[in-house]
Amino acid sequence: MARKVKVKRVDPELDLLPIMNLFSILIPFLLSVAVFQKMAVIDINMPLQSMAQPEDTPPPEDDMLNLTVTITSTGMQIASKNGFFPKIYAKEMRDYQCEGEEGFTRVDPSSIAEGQSIMCLDGVTPATNKELQNILMVAVNKTSEEDPGTMMKTVVNANDSVYINSNMSIMAGTGYDYSIFVKDMAELQQPGKIVSTLALNSGRKVNPKLISEAKAESLSAYDVLARILGEMHEKFAEMEDGDKVILLSDDDVVYDKVIAVMDVAREAGFFQVQLAKMGAGE
Repeated sequence: MARKVKVKRVDPELDLLPIMNLFSILIPFLLSVAVFQKMAVIDINMPLQSMAQPEDTPPPEDDMLNLTVTITSTGMQIASKNGFFPKIYAKEMRDYQCEGEEGFTRVDPSSIAEGQSIMCLDGVTPATNKELQNILMVAVNKTSEEDPGTMMKTVVNANDSVYINSNMSIMAGTGYDYSIFVKDMAELQQPGKIVSTLALNSGRKVNPKLISEAKAESLSAYDVLARILGEMHEKFAEMEDGDKVILLSDDDVVYDKVIAVMDVAREAGFFQVQLAKMGAGE
């Protein structure tokens, strides 16, 4: 019986050269037929911002006052990011001056019937030769649009500047005599007590001369507006739009009123005034 001889198997070494030659030809071919997508790049400079912020830091949109004063024929409405202030109700009054007279005849336009003459200061002579001197907005105390309300009075000094009481409010009330100012006027009867007006740094000590010059006058709605805007500017001046206000008016609002409100806003520190009309663009 023949003996089976066991042969040791040796694996041949792989020759990779043909494959490498294939890829060296295939890769340039694929690159030559490839299509590349072009991309446009826009450089944007983003604002720098700290990665860590205090939890009480308000978002940017909360750093806006968004102050608006709406002017209508019945008064003014102040609105801001915090909501609406109570409406400042007002009644229009006009001062006419007859030829040759030094004083004014104050008239309620709504009380003058068509064809009715306005009388001069003597109450007898028709004001045929008259000039309109002032258009006033007298503050009115009322609870609703339907309430006719009562025109308000205030205490002013010799320069017709309204006084501020110890509660930092305008000395005001309804009526036509000093009895409505019993508490406020008591402050003006105390020599040495400090009182002030709407003007900044206007504090002064009560003295006999100041007492004798104090008088009751109609409270101007513009003074009420000035008081509110002054306090708002003092509180929110650091906001991004802390010196900006939008004045929104009806078509039937006399332009003199808009100018008066603009002057009040600027004196309060709102130097950026933007004018707008209700219903514009509708």
